[in-house]
Amino acid sequence: MRFVPFAKSYKVIERWNGYADLLLYVSTIFSLVITFLGGEMAEALKTALITINCIIIAAYVGVDNWCSLSFAKTEMRRRVDWLDNSFNTNYSGQKSKGYFTNENVSPGLYKLAVNGFENSHHTHFIISKMLTGIFFKTVVIAAVFIFSFFYGNRELFRLLFELPLPVILIQKFIKACYYQSRMDNVQDRFKTLFNDLIHGDFDKYTASVLRGVIDYEATLSWASIPLKGKLFEKYKDQLSEEWEQLKINYGIKPV
Repeated sequence: MRFVPFAKSYKVIERWNGYADLLLYVSTIFSLVITFLGGEMAEALKTALITINCIIIAAYVGVDNWCSLSFAKTEMRRRVDWLDNSFNTNYSGQKSKGYFTNENVSPGLYKLAVNGFENSHHTHFIISKMLTGIFFKTVVIAAVFIFSFFYGNRELFRLLFELPLPVILIQKFIKACYYQSRMDNVQDRFKTLFNDLIHGDFDKYTASVLRGVIDYEATLSWASIPLKGKLFEKYKDQLSEEWEQLKINYGIKPV
């Protein structure tokens, strides 16, 4: 039976990220409506919509930051569970079952490396699938807000709230691209490590193992981008097959 004690926290974060996206879409629609409202009769409505939209934007920023903080806390729990599974310890007090697929590997540094290899493979796959959606969301929403800046009435109060949104979205997209690139490097580093281990003495590669593990965790901590659980569920069979094939290709076996 599969048991992941921090899975519920990830689902809550993903749900609230969905709420943040909804706020973003509503704010985008409001921005377009405000841009094209005209005439004296519409001034009162326009003022009301600007006020509401500013509240929505403030709510989006608040929810987005809460999700980032919650994700960082949940990642700390995941890291402890990773250590528990790799070294057969119980620092978490409630260890996962079935989260990793390397139970036939004896506890120790080698298992830590194998689990890290599996983590990097899954993470690289999912963030690569997410990039297209992040790109289109960034382009469309940023274009709408930039259009409203130049073609709408440029109220200072409105600009104060709306202007940061395209910047935030563009920064997130750039971060996601860099995240995917860094994870690609981590994945290649693990492949190189396990290729060398096929005919090498594991004890000589301790520093390489720790470097790969540290690079992986540092990349996750820096990016703080939750992976979409729905994408994992959609591709979990493919991921499992690919991982099992990687274990065969790199001679990962019980030690």
